[in-house]
Amino acid sequence: REEEAPVQKKRVKRVVSSTFKDYVLNPDVHSLIEFYSPYCGHCKALIPLYNELASRAREEKGLVIAKMDATANSLPRPFNSRGFPTIYFVPKGKSVKPIKFEGDRTIEGFIEFMQKHTKEELKFVEPEEKYLKKKGEEAPAASGTCGGDTAATGAGGEGQCSAGKQEL
Repeated sequence: REEEAPVQKKRVKRVVSSTFKDYVLNPDVHSLIEFYSPYCGHCKALIPLYNELASRAREEKGLVIAKMDATANSLPRPFNSRGFPTIYFVPKGKSVKPIKFEGDRTIEGFIEFMQKHTKEELKFVEPEEKYLKKKGEEAPAASGTCGGDTAATGAGGEGQCSAGKQEL
């Protein structure tokens, strides 16, 4: 399964099966890849946060922030997804050993996770103005998982929703 390759106009790169290797498995860059379902409420809640993260990483040429619709594209090995969103970090030169993201889905959580798994200091800057929070505004929670089985969430099905519940 595969979608047609998109024209890249945004900071978050949308990849498909045929462009996955170029963006995510490129040995010259680190990459953070989100496997999502367009029907998943948790994935939709993650969009503004993921866009802000890409904005903060815009000056780091050695880092790709990417996403792939896992309901429309086959996931290459060794990646798998039992629920949505599923996020992996692929350190530069380590494409055969992607690291599944486990942690807080916050800007700080993503940055700390990536820094922990690379020897390089990744450069993050202030987000572009459109991502700045207005005074008193809080970032939406982006936790939980859609679809899959209880092993995907770890705690007896908490965080489950019926949206996007499809077998891959």
